[in-house]
Amino acid sequence: MDTPVVVFADDDRVTRLMVEGALRNNGLELVLACTGLEALVIWRERTVDLVILDVDMPEMNGIEACRAIRLVSNTPVMMLTAAGSEDDIVAGFDAGADDYLVKPFKRAELVARIKAILNRARRLADGSDRLAYGNLVMLVSSQVVKRGDEVVHLSELEFQLLRYFLQRVGMVISKEDLFLNVWGYQLPVGGLNLVEVAIRRLRSKIEADPENPVFIQSVRGQGYRMGSGI
Repeated sequence: MDTPVVVFADDDRVTRLMVEGALRNNGLELVLACTGLEALVIWRERTVDLVILDVDMPEMNGIEACRAIRLVSNTPVMMLTAAGSEDDIVAGFDAGADDYLVKPFKRAELVARIKAILNRARRLADGSDRLAYGNLVMLVSSQVVKRGDEVVHLSELEFQLLRYFLQRVGMVISKEDLFLNVWGYQLPVGGLNLVEVAIRRLRSKIEADPENPVFIQSVRGQGYRMGSGI
């Protein structure tokens, strides 16, 4: 198996060194960049398994770089930034990010999240089944989602999230369950925002009326459920 390549962009040298130290001896090839534009150039010139971006950087910020990647690719993207409000998280997911880690961070958590993202990407590549509910159809092998005749464009995280729900139609799924089995790690402090934003983003793409969801429904005090009574 090839060594996974991770690109990390941050204009702060101390943070770059910290991330480099955290990932050393973890079976990853790390490529460092100082700006969003530099990260984008690296991503375009070679095969990259994960891009990690700070938000506030010169030349091109992390949100802009993430959007540029999403225009043509589903390469996993993580935001690693001090901007940690719900609005900031929403902006990151709206740009197409797959995960969002707020500084300061623990090295072990960063490594766990990176491994979880890479594992999700591998599971996605290995899929070969067809999943459906109502007029929502997922072709896992070709990574295509359709609502009726309309193709729905999802990020890698959104695809995995929807896949998890489609495999458990009618079951109530807690936010902790989603984190453990989709994100791939235990629900961290502040992690509820990540789940809620991701669900809101997914609903905006698959629901005809996201304010009155038919597919992913909220179950008060328990979590979410894929549909009922279609």
